[in-house]
Amino acid sequence: MFTEINEIFKPEEKTINDIEKVKDQNIKTNENKKRDYFDILKNGCVPGERNACAATLVGHWFKTGMKEDEIWEYFQNWNQGKNTPPIGIDELKKIFDSIKTTEQKNKKDEKTINVNSFLDDEERTIADFPKNYVRIPFGHSNLINLENNMNGGFYGGGFYLFGGIPSSGKTVLLNNIADNICLNDYPVLFFCYDDDRTELRHRTFARFSNQSIETFNKRTANNLRQIYQLPEIKKIMSLKYVVQQMIHVEKWCDLINQIKQKHGKPPVIFIDYLRKLRTEKSTFDERLRIDDILSKLTEIAKNNNTPVITISELGRDSYKAGQRLSMASFKESGTIEYDASWLGILGAVDEDGKLKENWDTIIEQDGNIDLIIFKAKRGTGSTGKVSLKVNKETMTVCERITDSTQDKPETNSNKKKTKF
Repeated sequence: MFTEINEIFKPEEKTINDIEKVKDQNIKTNENKKRDYFDILKNGCVPGERNACAATLVGHWFKTGMKEDEIWEYFQNWNQGKNTPPIGIDELKKIFDSIKTTEQKNKKDEKTINVNSFLDDEERTIADFPKNYVRIPFGHSNLINLENNMNGGFYGGGFYLFGGIPSSGKTVLLNNIADNICLNDYPVLFFCYDDDRTELRHRTFARFSNQSIETFNKRTANNLRQIYQLPEIKKIMSLKYVVQQMIHVEKWCDLINQIKQKHGKPPVIFIDYLRKLRTEKSTFDERLRIDDILSKLTEIAKNNNTPVITISELGRDSYKAGQRLSMASFKESGTIEYDASWLGILGAVDEDGKLKENWDTIIEQDGNIDLIIFKAKRGTGSTGKVSLKVNKETMTVCERITDSTQDKPETNSNKKKTKF
């Protein structure tokens, strides 16, 4: 009886011993992960980590500039003396050859910087002079003064930032500008993360068919095929790429290159809006996250010699009547003021640049809005105020005629008739 009981418990005791051995091995393995080159050289490795340690060792020797045959000799000696059991010779050679190939490739990729490349060259300067200049008009028939204020349009490599109080028509304005750019034969890549792409499309339809946006929102428009045949709509639809899917900023270059290959020029990039963008780098610090986004956007603009235009939020304190708008009104105030080539804010302001009383009512009833330009680097235009009017029925922004006393309201006689 006791013999049977002992036999039953023997396997269990063996299992417990095995578990303890595994624990010991795991501890050694975890310690091994923390080891540096010298530890591996001196003490060898535990089973299960030998290949990784061997790769670390060989990689270190290649980086020191040792000769290939010397490294192979040292490698074999280390394997025989420090690893129990040693790594098989075939496996050892595979590790050696793999690390050698990687190191050789890395050396090729490490290009020596030629200091002469920083000197200006006469022939290159003359060749680059007309090639690198990009100025993209966007005025069409509704924003001519704004275009003139911005030196004839957006310039290649510029980073433009639009802000605004709620319901000031930020997306409406940028959608109008994007459509106008398409009408000037430039492709547009519009990252639409606030309103969806259907809403953006309906706004374009409303503007060029001169029908109310509600007929599209409520799906009561019954002449979509006719609208699609409008010359403006056909052209815009062939050049305006609207992205609603969240794509990391690092992957945008592939989209840009595809459009560039198709149309022979990079797209003008629109973003609605900045804070909703994502990168592959994760951080819990919102300021660092925004800084990373800004850095990547300015790099995209410069590398592709194309404008990047984005909408950004204002801080809630900026919405109060009597509040003076400024660059500090942006939520991302700080780095953004330095990275932006041009910076403007939409708001209903008085002569002193302060938000008017009942500004929300003014915008809702009259559509009167001001674009206050706070920053304009050389080549991007001038600072100041541009008076605009938002027609929220047809989703159109146009310039507002003003005099010294009051804004001139839009009369019924000036309203266009629908094309259908």
